[in-house]
This record gives sequence, C-alpha cells and structure tokens, in this order.
Amino acid sequence: MKHHELQSIVASQINAATGTLNSDIADHRGELMKRYLGEPYGDEVVGLSSVVMSDVSDTIEWIMPELMDIFTAGDDAVEFEPMGKEDEDAAKQETAVVNYIFGNKNEGFLTLYTWFKDALIQKNGIIKSYWDEREVTEIEEYDDLTLVEFLQILSDLEESGEVTILEQSWEPEEVPTEPLRVKLEIKKQLQEYRTETVPPEDFLITPRWHSIFMDGCPFQAHRAKKPVSELIEMGFDRKQVEALPDAQDDLDEEEVQRFNSRNNTEFGENDEPDPSMREVTLFECYIRADQNGDGIAELLQVFVGGEQNEILKWSSGKPAVEEVQHAPFDALTPIIMSHKFFGRSIAELVEDLQKIRTVLVRQALDNIYVGNNQRPHVDETMMTENTMQDLLNPAPGHPIRGKGPMAGVSYVPVPNVTSEILGMVEYVDGLRESRTGVTKYNQGLDADSLNKTATGIQNIMNASQKKILLIARIFAETGVKSLMRRIHRDLRKGPIKTITARLRNEWVEVNPRVWKDRADMSVSVGLGTGNKDNMLQRLNMILERQIQGMEVGLSNPQKILHTLHKMVELSDLKAPELFFDLGEPPQQSDPTEGIIAVEREKAMIKGQVDLQKEQIKQAGEAERSAQKAENDEIRMASDLAQAQMADDTKRDLAMMDAAVKLALEENRALNATDLELIRSMNTPQAYQ
Repeated sequence: MKHHELQSIVASQINAATGTLNSDIADHRGELMKRYLGEPYGDEVVGLSSVVMSDVSDTIEWIMPELMDIFTAGDDAVEFEPMGKEDEDAAKQETAVVNYIFGNKNEGFLTLYTWFKDALIQKNGIIKSYWDEREVTEIEEYDDLTLVEFLQILSDLEESGEVTILEQSWEPEEVPTEPLRVKLEIKKQLQEYRTETVPPEDFLITPRWHSIFMDGCPFQAHRAKKPVSELIEMGFDRKQVEALPDAQDDLDEEEVQRFNSRNNTEFGENDEPDPSMREVTLFECYIRADQNGDGIAELLQVFVGGEQNEILKWSSGKPAVEEVQHAPFDALTPIIMSHKFFGRSIAELVEDLQKIRTVLVRQALDNIYVGNNQRPHVDETMMTENTMQDLLNPAPGHPIRGKGPMAGVSYVPVPNVTSEILGMVEYVDGLRESRTGVTKYNQGLDADSLNKTATGIQNIMNASQKKILLIARIFAETGVKSLMRRIHRDLRKGPIKTITARLRNEWVEVNPRVWKDRADMSVSVGLGTGNKDNMLQRLNMILERQIQGMEVGLSNPQKILHTLHKMVELSDLKAPELFFDLGEPPQQSDPTEGIIAVEREKAMIKGQVDLQKEQIKQAGEAERSAQKAENDEIRMASDLAQAQMADDTKRDLAMMDAAVKLALEENRALNATDLELIRSMNTPQAYQ
C-alpha cells in the first residue's frame, strides 16, 4: 500500500468517527455534563426562582463510594486463577505483580475513580495502557556537599543514565576544599508501564461498532492536544511538527462544557508565548488495513498530526506506521446496549427527573415568595401623598401612611400549593430510587427508618444494592478484566526483563517473561465493608472448626495461621505478623520451588500409599496363614475322630461277631445235649 493511499484511508476513518461524535452523541454527552455541573437550563425568568436541582450529581456521587469500595477495599482488584495445583504459586506471584503495577505505580485508585465517573456521566469510560519508552532529561542541583558525597551521588546517577556537569563551584583541575555546589543534567531512557484515562470526547471509534469489547474493531484512535515540545521529545520529526497548525478550541461540546462551566474561565486560555508550548492535534490511530497486499488486513499503529490528517514521520525520516498486535484501549459502560458500543449512563436515567424536580421546586419557591409578598389593594380615597411611596419600600416594619384606621390598604391572598408540590417532588424521588437503586435508606437519610421493620428495611436495601452491584459486575467483566489481562500480556512481552516489586512486605525481583499466557482470570468484586463483616463471621466459624479439627488431625497451626492472617487483612490492617507469632505461612514465590514441593508431596503420598498397600498385603497373608492352620487342625481332629470311630466300629463288630459265634457254639452244644438226652429217653431202657 502506498503512503498516500494509507493516509487517505486513515483520514476517511477519522472524519467518519469524528462526525459520529460531533452529532447527537456529543450533544447529548455535553448536555449530561451540564446537568452534572448544575448549569442553568436557559429558561430562567427574571424575578422568579432560578434554582437548579442536582439529581444527576447526587445520584452519581452516591454510587461512586459504593463502586470504589467494591473494587478497592481488598488488596487485589484481580486474581489470576492457577491452571493446576503446581501453578498456584506462579498465579499468586503474577496476581501480586499486576496489582502492584496498576495500584502502586499508576495510582490505581484515582485511575478507577476517573474511569468509572466518565462512564456514569458520559455513557462510556475509556482507558489506555502502554509502555512509555523515551529519552528524558532531568536537572538536579546539590548544595553543601563533601567530595565523598558528590562522588557517591555521581556514581549512583551514572547507573541510570548519562550525566553531564552543567555547573560546579570549583575548578575541574583543583581538589575542592570547601563545600561543593553542583548542577547536573541526567539523560536516561524511560521504560515505564502507564495506564491513563482518555476523555470520552477524545476517543474515536468506527461508527456503529457492535460491542463494548474492541477486539477486531476496524478503527480506534486517541485524539489529544499536545505541545510541540512533547511531540519532538516523543521522537517525531521536528520540522514537520513545528509546521502543524494550532489545535482548535471548539472541537467538542463535551470539552466546552467541562471547561466553560459557570464562573469558570479555564476554557480558551491556551495562548502560550513560547512556540515550543504551542498545542497541536495528534491522532494515535489503530486501523486495520492490508498494508503488504496479501489480502489480509493487519492492525497498524499510525500517528497523524493536524486537521489535515498528515501521517507523521520519526526523526529518522521513517513514517510513523507500525504493525501491532493489539490496540491499547479498554472501555466500560454502566448499562450495556446490546450490539452497540455506546451504552447508557446513570446520568441519562436521572436527567429528565432533575428537570421535573427543578420545575417543581422553582414553582414551590415562587409560591412561597408570592405568598410572603402579596400584592396590595389600595383604596384611592384613603391614600395620601405618602402611601404609594411607603408601599414601594419593602423594608420590614416600614409604616404605610394613609387616611383612616387601615389606610385603605388590603392584600390579595395567594393559595398555598406547596404541600401538593412537595408531594409531587416525593413522587419523583421515588422514580429516581427505582431507576438507579440509590435510596434514602442506603444513604442513611431516612429519619423514620427506625419505625419500620428491620426485615423490610433490609429487603429495600438489598434490592437497591443489587442495581449497584450489577453495575460493578458489568464493570468487572468488561473493562476491568480486559485491562488487567492487557497489563499481564504487556508485562510478559515488554522491554523489561525484571521488575522490582514489593510483594508480601518484601522487595523481590520478578521476571515476567517466564509467565504463562493466562486464559482464566477472575475479578474480585463484592469486597465492600458489609461483605467484609460477613467474611469475618465466616472466618470465625472456620477458625472454630479448625481448632476442633486439630484433635483428629483435620487441621494444623499453619492452616489456623492462614485464617488469622486473612482476618487481620479483612480488618484493614496491613501487618498480620504483628498480631500473631506463629511464624509465616509457607509461601513460595518461585514457581520451580512450588513444583518441587508438589512433586515431593506426591512422592510422600505415594510412599504412604505403597506402605499401606504392603501392610494390607502382609496382614492378608498372615490372616490366610492363620486360617489355613486352623483349617488343618480342624481337618486333623476330624480325621482322628473318624479313625477312632472306625476303630470303635470295627471293635464292636468283632465283639459282636465273637458273641454271635459264642452264642451259636453254646446253642449247638445245648442242642447236642438236648438231642442226646432225647435220644437217651427214647431207648428201651428209658421206657423201662
């Protein structure tokens, strides 16, 4: 793609995105800013009330503390989830480093505050994160130094950059004998990770982009007014930058309202006598275009200057065009509009109610004013030359002179309608509460709440807080999660090999290049004061169970220490070790040590399992041997009994056989005797 073709594409995208912002969106966001600032509506009448109610401001300022408490009450805004047990220590380390970079190095609280407020007022909040790499020059002056102190300071400064002595109180060839005074110039390469919120009116995006997430968006850009000096310091061609026209002052209705509010003269005061501080317009564009002709659009970073959309060049003469992986922007909105980048703000929900309440309160005040200053009716026959003059003097207690007892003066009564008006005001307040969730109960403004049931008040507060918690969850799952993933990714691929961070009250050096590409990350929300109390109650119950579990081996002192440390942290105290002297819980910052510990634990568990298996095996064999011996003994006893029974039977049979034989012999003998006797009786001699 030729240079002029790319410039034409970028210019058309800038014009389309700028036209979108300068249409209804810019006008509406400018009107929302006016309502937040309480600017007059323009329909005020001289002599009548011109009060402007502050519903938009009040609602947003009541939501902001809840949101900030949810995201910043805990130590970590985000928490990276481990991919396995061996990855827990690495995930904890990355969580601590990312939160340290965002919270400590980039004023995370103020960044979130500005980001959230932009979204609550002007539909969308935009944040930009990037590596700031450039050469910077610093001037330092020292007085009343000794030679040793000067050499030590010089040695320390030379480690961070190139040092030049601009002024010194002694001659270079001399050995100083008096206290030294020196002025130094330090040039060093700046490498810091930055997060900054972008004014909504300065962020350009493809018209009709269909998502709050911007991955795959054809065009995004950050428009900024920058001094010529800063662009030259960033490395752009000096001649080209100095030829750019002045930045326009009336680009956006939103910017005009922000700086040109009532009794404010900040807007328009940008005339600088020094040409190097003259402001010009810079567009940092991210556009998808087929630069190499392969038919696939690449994501290009293109720097454009001025209103003519001229692509800038670096001081080397190379065009400021580079292919990149990701655009540096993340966005959020409190009320997501499906398939649309621009959502709805809380200010939108309240702006019409603020107008209604303003009208009602103005009329109530006018009614009171007229009621307290009724129009007089004067009987001309009772007037004197002083009556009219006295009537025109509204001073309290000033007499009215005339003829007769009442001087012929009476007043036309004005109906008092303030009670009806205040009833309507209360009705509008109810509408605001139902729309936004900001009620007088969670604001602590209802004096009669003690007369209502505790359960009813709690139900009202829970219902109202759900809307605020929904906004917090939307913020967490869109912009905040995307930002923290971006920081994690940029630290892994950044120019710095080691980052020195304060983790767990100790300074450690971390190498983000060995981190894993985290696909899972949870955003910690719901850590406000009320939920902290609930968490403390739960931890108290856990602590009781842990103490009871020590008797049966279900807990140990280290687990109890971890619970106590967590309870101290939830009490907003930063040094748990000052309260409990049980030693530090086992924490490992080196992922390798965590892996070794896990493997060692696995080996110990495997050894215990094998030992238990062997013991079970031996016990089984012993039991089988005992059972076999018992069975053998029973079998032997049975065999012996059977043998004895067999012998007894055999003996009995022999005895029976002998008895039978004896009986038979006796029987035969008896029979023989009887036979002989019979025979003898049958002889003749016997008969004789």
